[in-house]
Amino acid sequence: MQDADERRRSREQTGRAISGISTGIERLDDLLNGLRPGLAVLAGPPGVGKTSLSLQIALEAACEAPVVYVTYENSPASLVLKALCVTARVPPRDVQRGFANPSALRQAAIHMQPRFARLAIVEGTSCLAVAAVRRGALQAMRRHGAERCVVVYDYLQRAAHAQGYAEVRHNVSALAGELRDLANRLRSPVLAISSQNRAAGNYGTGGGSAALDSLKESGDLEYGADAVLFLRPNEERPAAPPARALDLVVAKNRDGGTGAVRLLFRPDIGDMREEDLQR
Repeated sequence: MQDADERRRSREQTGRAISGISTGIERLDDLLNGLRPGLAVLAGPPGVGKTSLSLQIALEAACEAPVVYVTYENSPASLVLKALCVTARVPPRDVQRGFANPSALRQAAIHMQPRFARLAIVEGTSCLAVAAVRRGALQAMRRHGAERCVVVYDYLQRAAHAQGYAEVRHNVSALAGELRDLANRLRSPVLAISSQNRAAGNYGTGGGSAALDSLKESGDLEYGADAVLFLRPNEERPAAPPARALDLVVAKNRDGGTGAVRLLFRPDIGDMREEDLQR
């Protein structure tokens, strides 16, 4: 009852309909009640935009709380460039080839500075332990006077090799358990990217399954996660190139309902938005 009273007062004071940290995607926030303490898994086939979506959510979350982004896929410099480019609406390939306007990137950096101040990007290695990530998260929370944070792992199967088991499946299960413990100890959300197995993930066919058992080397992952999301292409919805139509499917939600969010993805600049909010 005390918890219910506190939540009611918080909603009345803030005017927010969600108690978790906003993802910046209204329909997703409505389904999940924002990013709440616990382990959320985001899965999908290669190249669908999982890192772009996770980075976008991390930058939105940094408006409210410190964020620790652990990357095993991209370098920290690459992720910072992605963040600047999506803000400046400049394709990263134009920057790499010397065609981009530097002033647009400088303006983006100035605009994003408050969020960057709350964002720590950690390069994942075989020696990086979850305990070290927890220490970094606690330091960030103390530095910013925050009661909660967001931790992102990009991605599970790469990070799991450090667990020391002979089979990848056991490594993934062990890491998922540690990440759920991390979320509980920090009382904060942890978002982990996962790949899908080749059969259910429909690699290269433009499709994709949202079945929980399609999580690659899942073991107990679908049971231990508090929420499981699948990002998959939707070839039936029209999208003007270079945009692509995607569905973000909430297949499991321990604290609420499930459903789908219609997205449009601009892979050239890394931007992902709800379809009905596109201009």
